[in-house]
Parts: sequence; C-alpha cells; structure tokens
Amino acid sequence: MEAGERVRAQAQAEALDPDQVGRQDDFHLLGADSLSALRLFEAISRDFGIELPLVELLQSPTIAQLAARLDAGDLQQATTTSIVTLRAPESAGNRAADKIARPLYLPPSMGGELLYWRELVRALAPGRPVYGLALPADCEDPADLHAVAAALVRDLIAHQPQGPYHLAGYSFSAAVAFEMAQQLRASGREVGVLAMIDYGPGLPEGLGTRLRTVGYFFANLPWWLRYDILQSNWADFVSRVRRKLANAGGRMWHYGRPNAAREAERAVEEMFDQQELPDTHRKLVIDQLDAYYRYQPVAYGGRILLFWARCRPLLHSLAPDLGWALYAGDGYRRIIVRCNHDNILDGPHAGAIATALDEAMRGHEQPERRKR
Repeated sequence: MEAGERVRAQAQAEALDPDQVGRQDDFHLLGADSLSALRLFEAISRDFGIELPLVELLQSPTIAQLAARLDAGDLQQATTTSIVTLRAPESAGNRAADKIARPLYLPPSMGGELLYWRELVRALAPGRPVYGLALPADCEDPADLHAVAAALVRDLIAHQPQGPYHLAGYSFSAAVAFEMAQQLRASGREVGVLAMIDYGPGLPEGLGTRLRTVGYFFANLPWWLRYDILQSNWADFVSRVRRKLANAGGRMWHYGRPNAAREAERAVEEMFDQQELPDTHRKLVIDQLDAYYRYQPVAYGGRILLFWARCRPLLHSLAPDLGWALYAGDGYRRIIVRCNHDNILDGPHAGAIATALDEAMRGHEQPERRKR
C-alpha cells in the first residue's frame, strides 16, 4: 500500500470524517483537532516506524502533502533547534525596501503541540514571518518552566541574534513566553510586543481578593450562561461535567492542602477522557501543568498586551486584569474578546487577536523605520 493510502486509512480510522477523506482534503477541515491529530500521528508513527512531530500537520496539511514527505524520507532527520517555520519570511524581491517585519514567535502548548496556533497564523497580515517554538529535546528539565524557557531563548537568539523579539502565548504557552521575555530582558536584549492571550499571574491571596472575587462571579454569571451553556457543544459540556464530578471526591479530600503535582494530575483527568490521551503524552502534559502551577512570575519591566476572554469559568471569575496591574511595570493594554477561554483562538476570535497583534507589532517597528 502506498504512503497516501496508508495515511488515508489511518485518517479514516481516527474518524476525522470517515466517509470523505480525500488526498487533497485539509485535515483541519475534516475535523482534526489537537487530540485527534495526536492519535492520528501516533498511529502513523507506528505504521511507518518513525517519530512524526505534530507540527508536521501544519506544514503538510493534506494526505497528499504528508504522503510526499513520508515518501521522501526526510521526516526522520533529527532537528538541532526548537524553531519551527509556521510562515516563512518573504523573499527580498517581494519585500518593499522600507518594510521591516520582525518575526512573531509562538511557544507550544502543554504536550508540545503547535496546532492551536493555525487560525491565528492564517489571520495575521501578509509579510509577517511566524515561527513556532517546539519543546526542546535537550532541555535540562522539561518539567521546569524556567529551564524550558532558557532552552527556547538559546534557540531563539541563535535564530535571531538581535531584537526586538515579538512573543505571544496562550494559557500555558503564555507563561513560557513571559518567562522567555524576562530572560531576554535580563540578558540586555529588547522585547517588542509581549502578548498574553487569556493568561495572567492572578491576584495575591487574602480576604480582599476573596471579596472582590464574589463581585467578579456575579458580573461573569450572564456571560458564562451565554457562552458556556447556551452556545456550548452539549456533548463536550456533559463530558466535562462528568469528569469533574468523578474528581469531586478527590477535590474535597485534598481541599486546603494544595499540591501542584496532585492538582496537575487531577486537572488533566478533568480535561481529557482517559482513552483520548496516549499514556506518554499524558505524562508530559501532567509534568508541564505541574511546572505551570509552580511557576511564580516576578515583576516585568515592559508592557503587556492582554487579550481577555469576556466569559470566565464559573468558579474562577478572575479579575479583569488577570493580575497584570501588579506585575507589568510599564502597564498593560487590555483587549476584550467576546468568547470563552477554550475558543479564544478559533475563527473570528483569532482574527480579532491577529488584527490587534499586527497593529501592535507595526507600531513597535515604526521607530526602526524612521531611523533608516
């Protein structure tokens, strides 16, 4: 069986759209999300006897393209950098003489995948190079967010020796981007735009914080009903509630005795059905979520661009600044996106974020243009 038919068979087995899986169909249009792509690539890796990185689904999004790469045999080549091209820079012949478009760098999610960036990358203005940051294979401690950021900064500087550096992150990857920005600034390098997509350091513990949270809860309630209930995918909602109820006993048992590792494992059990997540990937996600919980941000001397999902989780109605007022030394700019945390990088929401990111990056690059 040729590579194309073998990939097609695996795609059908993962039920991306078993009745309509053509050689030129985009995997994403067939319903591939991070989990289904993970299962698909794990199956292909077993079938072909190679390690297939998830980012390949961004670079070879159809069966025909992926099969051609498999036939060429260049997927087994080891990489020496964590930098992954998501959108290549324009050639000199197509670039205006006074046009400076610094790259945008996007760290990976828990588990190392970059697929969730695909709609944002497509929505960014043409001419902007975009690079993903894969989890570094030679990181000293992949369960330590500082070590992960240090390895990524090393590869980033090797790829782009001089700043400014534009960084954006979402949730876990935002914490990675924030720590990368801290390390870049500590080494004397310039950070341009630092975008935090629905991530913040939170507020300090105390009675005042708890009282304010009550107010945030009631302010958030109509938005939660609108976006998490009325517009929810009911199958996903019921599955999520079932998983949370199954872990309710453990939450009560450990209430008041916080433990990052235990919280990470329980959170993963609530986020994913056991059969959805391969064991090796599950351990990596738990380790990184543990690192995420343990990470303690410190004050940042630059400015933060914050994208804030208007709908907050019901029991986590966090402050409108997500804590950045205490950490952003040069202030922050908040942009409200009318969605929830889970779909903020989908469709029109990704487009709104891309537009604001483009504007911020162009604004930061204007001084450079005037110097030329």
